[in-house]
Amino acid sequence: MFEEFDVVKLVEAAIVEWDGEKVSLIAGQTGTVLDKGNQKTCLVDFANDDGETIAMVSMPKTSLELVWKASTRTYVDSRSEKTAS
Repeated sequence: MFEEFDVVKLVEAAIVEWDGEKVSLIAGQTGTVLDKGNQKTCLVDFANDDGETIAMVSMPKTSLELVWKASTRTYVDSRSEKTAS
């Protein structure tokens, strides 16, 4: 489903622990898949507007939605499940 460097967004808000701190992630926040992981989770890097990592965590794939497919360099319209250029 998700591949390395795909851009995903959170379906719902989450509080995660990263670097010894609790970080609040909001619904709709985007991140980059760094490792496609296993069947249930993948490693995602969430960054602020300056490109600084605010959390790099393993997230359940069910809480993520594909936004941009790196391999085809196309945005994904989640409403139609088709890619758009």
